[in-house]
Amino acid sequence: MPDGALETLIEHATIRYLRGKTIYAQAHEQTAGFVGHITYHLHGAGNEAALWLGRLGGMAFYSGVGAKTTLGFGLVKEYQRQPRRSGNGQAQA
Repeated sequence: MPDGALETLIEHATIRYLRGKTIYAQAHEQTAGFVGHITYHLHGAGNEAALWLGRLGGMAFYSGVGAKTTLGFGLVKEYQRQPRRSGNGQAQA
C-alpha cells in the first residue's frame, strides 16, 4: 500500500448503508457477532483510494476480521451493489 493510502481511507471512508443484527454463538464461551450488509462510501477520495479499499475488502475474505477467525468467525463476503431500477426499467445511479 503506498504512503498515505491508509490515511486517505481513514479520513474519507464513511458508512453509507448498514443493515445488520447482533447474533450470539457458543464457542468456548458465548460470543457476540454481527451478520448483515454494510456499504462504504469514499467521499472526496480518488480512484486510488477506491482501488485499495476494494483490495482490502477482497483480502478480508481470506484473512477474516475481528476475533476467533480460526473458529470460523469474521467471514467477509464482497458483493457488488446492483443499480436501482426506475419504474420504466432503466438503471439509476
